[in-house]
Amino acid sequence: MELLALKVIISKGFNWSLEDAKPIQSGRIIEYEINTILGRIQEVERDFGKDLQFIWIPTLRSVLCSGTITDQDGDGIITNNDVILWLDKYSEIVLLSKYFDYVFPQPGYYFADKIGANCNQIEYTYSILVDILRWIKNSNPPNVYIEMEADDAVRTSEYKLQRTCDYVSAQEAASGSIWENRAYYFDWDINIVPYIRNTCPRW
Repeated sequence: MELLALKVIISKGFNWSLEDAKPIQSGRIIEYEINTILGRIQEVERDFGKDLQFIWIPTLRSVLCSGTITDQDGDGIITNNDVILWLDKYSEIVLLSKYFDYVFPQPGYYFADKIGANCNQIEYTYSILVDILRWIKNSNPPNVYIEMEADDAVRTSEYKLQRTCDYVSAQEAASGSIWENRAYYFDWDINIVPYIRNTCPRW
């Protein structure tokens, strides 16, 4: 299944952007409110015979760029493992995914060359991306997948096109296959998708 990613903001009655990977810690919403939204969706499904899906597309940049990533495992240096432990500590995907049919975290690799301390601390390497996708696949419930990210810059930047293609090879490196369920962020132009697939057919 492939889904087109929609950025949804609940603005009436809730001050919560569905893009935040730590909305409770950020004080944007409480778990009860998420459960209430789910309950209303289920009521509409039942009352109107609709098959609706509650989907969350949180950006991991809200975790990866906030604060200074520290030596979480005590080995004296900042490693990929520290990044993963940082996600374990601050991401609320594991906690909240039970309320959603699908969760598609945005790795943010396409947009951020660095992570930590508001995206200026350490390089966001391909190796970190692979470990983050491994974390998504192995440390989260089975309804958690990935959002593929790109924008119009892929048309003019080989560097950006390569970082987009890395989403495909990183899935294979992390789990041995391309994930069956994916959401897509492609800015405003849907033609970016076939453009990228000329270089990365499985994107």
